Amino acid sequence: MEIKIRKATLDDVKDMQEFMFHLMHDELVNYMPTNKVKWAKSKKSHEYFVNRIKKINELAIIAEFKGEKIGYLSGYVHGPLPYRTEKKFGILGDMFVVQEHRSKKIGTKLITEFKKWAKKRGAKVLRIESYSANKKALKFYRRQGFEDSSTILERKI
Repeated sequence: MEIKIRKATLDDVKDMQEFMFHLMHDELVNYMPTNKVKWAKSKKSHEYFVNRIKKINELAIIAEFKGEKIGYLSGYVHGPLPYRTEKKFGILGDMFVVQEHRSKKIGTKLITEFKKWAKKRGAKVLRIESYSANKKALKFYRRQGFEDSSTILERKI
């Protein structure tokens, strides 16, 4: 299976918004009932992806199979945090692979490319935030070498 990973272009923004829509809808149904799914197709979402493409410390990459877009990853390099010794972090913002192409190492390829990119920009640590109820995602990220480092708790008031 020949998977191509490439930098996203402005021509990919609508496709990434569509992928984000599916990602957020899945999260709405399964993990986060307060997700604003319509945001994925909004002007703000469009700006979000344009920034990931254009800014030097931001990245958007596309996974393709036989010329068809089947997933993406976006992230950025950030730092330093005043309470950490690391100078820069690679923050994996969001990632999506279409259902029929999952479990084929595409997510691994996306993360590998992101890791290389972040490392070139001085990041020493990669971070990802995932819903605690999303056991599949957590299992995947742990297989990629991510370790639990913090827990975010929420409470309705």
